[in-house]
Parts: sequence; C-alpha cells; structure tokens
Amino acid sequence: TRAARLVNGLILTFLGILLAMPFPPLPPLTNTLPCYSIILLSTAMMEEDGVLVWWAYIVAIGTTLYLVLVAGAIEAGFSRLWDWLVHMVAS
Repeated sequence: TRAARLVNGLILTFLGILLAMPFPPLPPLTNTLPCYSIILLSTAMMEEDGVLVWWAYIVAIGTTLYLVLVAGAIEAGFSRLWDWLVHMVAS
C-alpha cells in the first residue's frame, strides 16, 4: 500500500542519514549495520515479502539502538576528558 511504502521510505531515509553520520573508526559496525538494514529493507520491498519487512524493521531498530549507545559512549568519553582538562587547568 501507499502508506507502507511511505513508512519504508522514511525508514530508508533515516538509515541513510545514520550511514552518513561521521562516527570515528574505533567503534565497530558503525557503517556496516545501517548498510545491512538498508539492503534488507530494500530487498523486502522489492520482493514484497511482509515477513522480511518485519525482520528489516527489527534490524533497523537494533541498528538505531546500537548507534545511540555508541554516540552516548563517545559523548561520555568527551565529557570526562573535558572535566579532566578543566581540573588540570584549574589546579
């Protein structure tokens, strides 16, 4: 249906944005997981396979959660580094 294609298109757009985000090379799978999610959802749409679409949704949610955790860890690391630098300069 048209609504399903719109939702799938929005998810593909969101995954494309995640793929383009400039994560540092240290955390693994920051580009691989969005690619796999895009390929899986695109294949499911081409084959019009509803079960595969739901699996693609699950993989996309997992990818998003993983990247949110990675971004949070990077932010926490920079925050600790900043606090340490401020403490060193103030001493």
